Amino acid sequence: RHKLAKYLEEKLKNDKDFIINKVEINAVVFLYRGSINIADIDLINDVNKKIHTILIKNGVYHLHHFSLIDNGSIKKDTVIYPLRFMCGNPNTTYKDVDEMIEYIRNIGVKLSIKN
Repeated sequence: RHKLAKYLEEKLKNDKDFIINKVEINAVVFLYRGSINIADIDLINDVNKKIHTILIKNGVYHLHHFSLIDNGSIKKDTVIYPLRFMCGNPNTTYKDVDEMIEYIRNIGVKLSIKN
């Protein structure tokens, strides 16, 4: 599980469409950003809330969603609404993680266009 989390971290930290935390256990906290200006935290939050709603509705992937105070990754002391990947299924593969990234990206692109 930790290897999958580190794999996801590596994929997202080199991807301009995502903002990611440093992974130390099996939890990966990240935000889809796409082409949204990093200063527009309200829009980034809105898009990530909608991504989560769509993920739950479609039932293809399950990510946690919550609020937290930003430690300075985007805008210190601002409330952000990231997604969190925690792999508990031993059958999850690197391919599954790659497909999840693209699934989230596709939703994010569609939502960003609407805004």
